[in-house]
Amino acid sequence: MTESIHWGDVATWTSAVVLVLTLAVLWWQIRDVRRSVQGATYERICTTMIEIDRFFVDHPELRPYFYRGKSIAGIAPLDQEKLDATAEMLTDFFYDVFHQKDLMPRQTFEPYNRWMKMVYAKSPALQAFIPTGTYDDVFVNHLKGTIPSQKPKRWWQFWNWASGSPTHRPSDLTADKPKAPTPGPPPMNRPR
Repeated sequence: MTESIHWGDVATWTSAVVLVLTLAVLWWQIRDVRRSVQGATYERICTTMIEIDRFFVDHPELRPYFYRGKSIAGIAPLDQEKLDATAEMLTDFFYDVFHQKDLMPRQTFEPYNRWMKMVYAKSPALQAFIPTGTYDDVFVNHLKGTIPSQKPKRWWQFWNWASGSPTHRPSDLTADKPKAPTPGPPPMNRPR
């Protein structure tokens, strides 16, 4: 007895194979788009950072107010206007970087994040410029270091679909409450 070919079964298996191949190509394309977006975001942020560096090269008299903690008390009104404009420029850049963090690879956002917090902590000009209500509270509190970074709220945001790995360490997922600031720099882990 000869068995006949069941074309319905062949079509089912063929469509399943085509579906798997389509999903694989789609996954590959999404991963490439994500890398492209991350690269473009990082390039734009670096370009803006270079412009800020050039600004401080052209106006070295303003640099101590932002990097060395120089007091703004008793400053002339014209100089105060320059400081406010510079503080606004820096704060807008910080705000942009902060809200682009999900589009940046973690290893590129963290150095900017540390630098932004360091500049804010050392700059009375920035601290005086950022009044409550001008920028959103999440950004301001993050800059001040009073709350941790926002964590994803939905289960699918815990998975990095492009790389197939979790996006956060388990310790990040349990950090619901703000941590008390620790005095001084963190201890260094040196090999003994």
